[in-house]
Amino acid sequence: GDITGDDSRIIMDKTIKFIRETKQQPFLATVWFHAPHEPVVASEEHKNMYPDADELKQNYYGCITAMDQQVGRLRTELETLGLAENTIIFFCSDNGPADNMAKKNVASAGKFKGHKHQMYDGGTLVPACAVWPGKILAGTKTNARCSTIDFFPTIANIVDFKFSKNKKRPIDGVDMMPFIEQTETERPRDLFFGYRRLVQGIDGQALIHGDWKLVQEAKKNPRVRLYNIAADPYERKDLAREQPDLLAELKKRMSDIDKNCQLSRDGADYRY
Repeated sequence: GDITGDDSRIIMDKTIKFIRETKQQPFLATVWFHAPHEPVVASEEHKNMYPDADELKQNYYGCITAMDQQVGRLRTELETLGLAENTIIFFCSDNGPADNMAKKNVASAGKFKGHKHQMYDGGTLVPACAVWPGKILAGTKTNARCSTIDFFPTIANIVDFKFSKNKKRPIDGVDMMPFIEQTETERPRDLFFGYRRLVQGIDGQALIHGDWKLVQEAKKNPRVRLYNIAADPYERKDLAREQPDLLAELKKRMSDIDKNCQLSRDGADYRY
């Protein structure tokens, strides 16, 4: 296939080819767009859509526009193949804006604190949506907090998949459909985030338990902070000293999840 030109188009070329070849049976396509990750380079066509912006913004906005067009191309293809009504599409970003892009006023997390590589909501809270014509009412909103770890159990339940007894494994996520269908509003288990690098002791972690968020900063000798993100969504007031018992409980919860992740990584729960 053609591997020259806009990378979002190249990725969607491969995706549509896969769907056309697989459309006679159920399929799962996991599509990771590169845009708008660095190096951020848009085509002249897409840059020219933003004549009033500087070159950095032209490239950034152009890349996002090109990706948006390819998502539209996917939806058109599903309609053409008669698959739209029976296909659910999940879309989300992977993290908040990069620090250098935020500093240059190209990308922004708005009022939310922090950026990519940090455990504050500016780094972990991202846009997300789901489209399923006939099953999800357009404009439906949920305040439930979800994560990419929820895709697995959600899709498994949609297709009525069950693990055999000898292949049981810990499932960290939850089925999102009750939130989407608004039959439930409260997440039944904690959310865990992490950013670990094998250099300079970088080990950022965060845990969301109800409306409480525990943040372990991603740096050497990390400070641990506690926020009520319902009352304080922009994480301005650290309540760690005011809530020592809750702090201790959430630190234990975060440590337990971290240990479980390492067990899975090391092959204790299942084999790759």
